[in-house]
Amino acid sequence: MTLGNETVWGYLLYFTDPRVLTALDELEDYHPSKDIAANLYHRQCIETYTPTGSSLGKVWAYLMNEEQVVQLGGTAQNNSWWSSQSSI
Repeated sequence: MTLGNETVWGYLLYFTDPRVLTALDELEDYHPSKDIAANLYHRQCIETYTPTGSSLGKVWAYLMNEEQVVQLGGTAQNNSWWSSQSSI
């Protein structure tokens, strides 16, 4: 995901064990002590909303900058919904 003005649909996950965030950081190749450019993703706190526009509060999200997306061959999801199913 990259920052932008478009709506992104997805799932909000909640974990009671704070160690999960450390495991997710490792999975997403995010290291808080490294410079932003040295990480594959940057973990950032963003506001989330219900489909009707009510705030759910702030959550952690892993974002990639546009240059990295292009370099890695990423593509925009036209319907703003990521799926493991191909939309060909």
